[in-house]
Amino acid sequence: MILRLTRFTFPSTCCTSFTNKNCHSTKSSIESGPGNCTFDLKSKSNNLNLNLMKHSFVIFRNLSILLLSFTLILGACSKNSHDDSSAQQSAFAGKYLVVTSSETFTLQIDNSGGSNFKIKEFGGFLNVPLNAVLEGNSLKIPSQTFTNAGSGKSITVTGTGILLTKGKKDDTIRFDYKVTGFTNYESDFEGTRK
Repeated sequence: MILRLTRFTFPSTCCTSFTNKNCHSTKSSIESGPGNCTFDLKSKSNNLNLNLMKHSFVIFRNLSILLLSFTLILGACSKNSHDDSSAQQSAFAGKYLVVTSSETFTLQIDNSGGSNFKIKEFGGFLNVPLNAVLEGNSLKIPSQTFTNAGSGKSITVTGTGILLTKGKKDDTIRFDYKVTGFTNYESDFEGTRK
């Protein structure tokens, strides 16, 4: 323990007001001299330093725990996002049997790398592959225009596909789409995984 000695000098008239019971210290002494009073105060200055160090340690510890927690949460989220993306990429790929009131066809979805997909026999009317991009939990069909070589007429297709669970997980796909060009309409269809 470190004791700090502090010396105060006052006019002698003030010395009578200082007594040991008023001093909050380990040891104190009052000396009277000609016209002055010297007051020596020995205090435990290390208590203040110790309390300050304890408080600083608590703050440092709490900040460290907070930083560690934040880092672990971010690390866990980024890994799950990558895993979810890979799972979604493989979930959409496959063949689906589509039965409508006017026709039956097999829709085929192939992963063409990363988040890109090719859809064959889309809607039963497209005989060329349609491009789609995985965005979250859905396949987005960006605007694509197709021209009939014989007639010169063209159509533009856009849409969105999502996986549904009817009997078992991801066994059904649903597409909502829009066709514009020489014919204009909006429609949807569902297909069951083969």
